[in-house]
Amino acid sequence: MFAHQDEVAELERICAAPEASVGQQIALAWHLRQRNTQRAIFLAEQCLAKLDDAGLRARLHLVQGEGEWLMARFDTAHTLARDALLQFTSLDDACGCCDAHWLLSAIALDQGQHQTSNLALQAASLAARQGEDPLRAAICDAAQARWAILSDAQLGNAQWGHALDFALAETEPSLAAWTEDFLALRASQMSDYGHAAMHFMQAHHAALSSGQLRAAIIACTNMAEDFTKLSDHHAALEQFQHALELARPTRWPRSIGACLMHTADTMRCLGRLDAAQELLQEALQVMQPLVAARSYAHALQYMGDLALDRNEPSVALENFRRLEQRADALQQSDFKGVALRGQAHALASLGQGDEAEQVAQAGLSLMQKQGDTYGQIASLEVLAEIHARYVLPLPEPCIAASHSLHFLMRAVQLADGIHGYCLPAHLLDMLAREYARVEQFEAAYQISLQANATRERTHNDQATNRAIAMQISHQTERARAEGEHH
Repeated sequence: MFAHQDEVAELERICAAPEASVGQQIALAWHLRQRNTQRAIFLAEQCLAKLDDAGLRARLHLVQGEGEWLMARFDTAHTLARDALLQFTSLDDACGCCDAHWLLSAIALDQGQHQTSNLALQAASLAARQGEDPLRAAICDAAQARWAILSDAQLGNAQWGHALDFALAETEPSLAAWTEDFLALRASQMSDYGHAAMHFMQAHHAALSSGQLRAAIIACTNMAEDFTKLSDHHAALEQFQHALELARPTRWPRSIGACLMHTADTMRCLGRLDAAQELLQEALQVMQPLVAARSYAHALQYMGDLALDRNEPSVALENFRRLEQRADALQQSDFKGVALRGQAHALASLGQGDEAEQVAQAGLSLMQKQGDTYGQIASLEVLAEIHARYVLPLPEPCIAASHSLHFLMRAVQLADGIHGYCLPAHLLDMLAREYARVEQFEAAYQISLQANATRERTHNDQATNRAIAMQISHQTERARAEGEHH
């Protein structure tokens, strides 16, 4: 299913010789399908012109189909994968059927058809077992586990946490790319961002060594996102830059768009709002073929957060409502909580305090159910802002001198439980403001000093300079690409 770099290097050496067989050339095309997609398709076309063997032709159609999928040409990709599946089925080639189902699952996923995608993964796993290929079966299981943990963290962990073949993954990078990704997502869902980043790094290296470039790029951007949550913007931008350098030569819309939008959100966190807006607009344009996918939902979230920072609550509300619709369609509960948090923030800014409070409480309840500590902190911040603006009843006993301070103190208590997490400057600013409002001026002063120190540490010159350099580099690269196009 996937080969190690050393095996591919040996295939390259063999295929460079005039006496290389067609079978060896097909194997090389298959294992180059993400390492060098254009060359893989070129080799596939050359081999197809020489072949009558139905099984080998079906394998080459999968190479072509994967190329079409990566370029977001889903109709053509689906036709090629479906034709290959029919051919493999007629030949009773179980492993071929597994690989065809795997590609069909990936295509459905990028079209937002998660149920169809999951059924295809189940079919791939069954076919691998029928073909007595435990490695293929384990990879398919780990991919199912990944999506299960995103759909419902607690249920996904209960179902898959002890079912995956972690022992086999120790010797097989192709499987480790997926098991480490599962472990990373599980840690991230539990707000353990340090361990999540470590597992994403291991998933990234395993994916690179086994020729799964798209998975490697995703792991890299997810790792960077965890660094952003830990307020290490410099480390985040380093990883985003690395991911973008991997993605740019491929011209794959999903990979390039994801790198752009995640980088944009870190730019927003650093206060570079115009640069963030430019990158997000470009990401949305690149990802137009993926409007139904999870990655596009991420872009809606970032557009909403950017609109809030730019004091455009109506725009933010529209984006977060669209995000809620996508969350419901995709059955992704993590996005649902984010959407409610964002809507509540926007509604408060639009003067709708009562509705804002209700929506924020619903978002908080959902985050608590999921065990998402980071999401709970964000929801509590919004509730603190709402109660600072409006005189509203508190649905629980107050533990502080004001309603707003009550929610901020709850947020601080949760934050203390996240290893490596430092309270962001904006949360400390809110705390200082509230202490001043209740005339606890010494506490307000001390927390204000802490907020300034945090801001200097997280918005340091190193991170800012890297953000500027990335923006200039991206603009230069885009201008060069446009010049080549013309």
